[in-house]
Amino acid sequence: MSTESKNKLREEVQLLYKGRALSTYTPSVIAQLESNEHFLCAQDILAYLPFSDEIPFFDELRQTNLEKRWFVPSTKGYFFTKIESQENHWVPSSNLTLILVPARCANLEGYRLGRGGGWYDRFLQKYEIMHSIVIIPDFALVVKIPRESHDIAVKQVLVATS
Repeated sequence: MSTESKNKLREEVQLLYKGRALSTYTPSVIAQLESNEHFLCAQDILAYLPFSDEIPFFDELRQTNLEKRWFVPSTKGYFFTKIESQENHWVPSSNLTLILVPARCANLEGYRLGRGGGWYDRFLQKYEIMHSIVIIPDFALVVKIPRESHDIAVKQVLVATS
């Protein structure tokens, strides 16, 4: 399907987000992640810093899991930087790694619709060995996601409830 189909779905889904108290979904995200075998085993967590129109889980999850090494996307390229230091980049290693992936919506097959830049698809394609989880609120679970040849499915979909 075309980029036009994706943009149309982004517009439709954006309307679902309006007026929602997304912080009410945070406890569900944290409970599901903290009981997830991949999260429990992971030493390195590659996470995104949620925008104001995404579930605000990051700070609380990180504070209750300080034994893990936390990395966030760099704004200066396609890599992740350690949260404590902008100079300590994540590099593939023997550490067990989990990547938490944002989305506007997703389906149960693991296909997601992001903001349209393709950053995570390129990253997941490069490092396909790691476990990936997309986090979405229950109202953003859809049946069909328009797909293009470069789209990469995540391995797990976390559907948060309020």
